[in-house]
Amino acid sequence: MDADATDADATDADATDVADADADADADAADVADADAADATDAADAADATDADATDSDATDGGVTTLARADVSLTQIVRGTGVTQTVILSGFQPGETISATVNSTPFDLTPVIADASGSARMTFAVGADFQLGAHRVEVRGSVSGELPAERENTAFTVTAQPVVASGGGGGKSLPATGMDLNGPLTGGIAAALILAGAALWTLRRRSASGEQR
Repeated sequence: MDADATDADATDADATDVADADADADADAADVADADAADATDAADAADATDADATDSDATDGGVTTLARADVSLTQIVRGTGVTQTVILSGFQPGETISATVNSTPFDLTPVIADASGSARMTFAVGADFQLGAHRVEVRGSVSGELPAERENTAFTVTAQPVVASGGGGGKSLPATGMDLNGPLTGGIAAALILAGAALWTLRRRSASGEQR
């Protein structure tokens, strides 16, 4: 066999082996890159799933909703009748401080702390000097902030007590005028009795005078 041919075959074999080795190395590198990319994607997916689960858990743990709201127990109140208005609060964060202001003549209510379920209550008396007309309670939380109108069902109206005058007439009453209607009637009866007594005395006197004659 020709020595040159043998060397050429050996050289070609070496080149082929190197090329194959390079190809294998490239393939291995590609596999590693693909594996790393897949692992990174899986890790990102797992992180997203964990975050989503944590968010869902926070929103539902203990039955607490994420939408804070406020409602009043009474929408019509007659002032000065011993009625107490109640503001019912729900959906706040546990431990959140809740404040409120009653309008139209503004006055602040004592702040309260939401319980473990995110709920609380505020109360205030509607006394005899409470302003008449329409009112509204504005509520705000230290975490939830100012409540929007659609979650603040706190409007109520205060009216005065009706004035009822005593008297007969099948339960119907007349407006008080400041005049005592029983006074003239009583005086008239007394005068009639006095006149009757005087007439009787006069008749007896005349009768006695006639007998003496």
